[in-house]
Amino acid sequence: MKNSNFYILSGALWGLLSVALGAVGTHVLKSILSTTQMEWIHTGVQYQIFHSLVLVSIGSWSLNSRLKAWTAVFFNIGILLFSVSLYLLAFTGNKVFAWFTPFGGISLISAWILLVLCAYRGK
Repeated sequence: MKNSNFYILSGALWGLLSVALGAVGTHVLKSILSTTQMEWIHTGVQYQIFHSLVLVSIGSWSLNSRLKAWTAVFFNIGILLFSVSLYLLAFTGNKVFAWFTPFGGISLISAWILLVLCAYRGK
């Protein structure tokens, strides 16, 4: 599988999961979870869908570089650590998952910085 296909695939899978979880959250979990737990899920879904769309767009770029590859890696890690930790926090109530969220945020910020560098270099 070419790297570009992997970026599109990972973005598409993250997008699929965010829409599915958003729908389940709206129609099923709303009556089970607290308002705070639903806010955590909403935040996770929101960040996940935005960044999955970025991954799909990165895959469509003709630019092939290590910088592009690292950008995609950091977006994937960021989604995993940020959004998934919020879901686990909401579903389990275990505060240990909240420790992973900032690392996901740092990874997403790093990915955006790398994306800026990709665009700036334009190789």
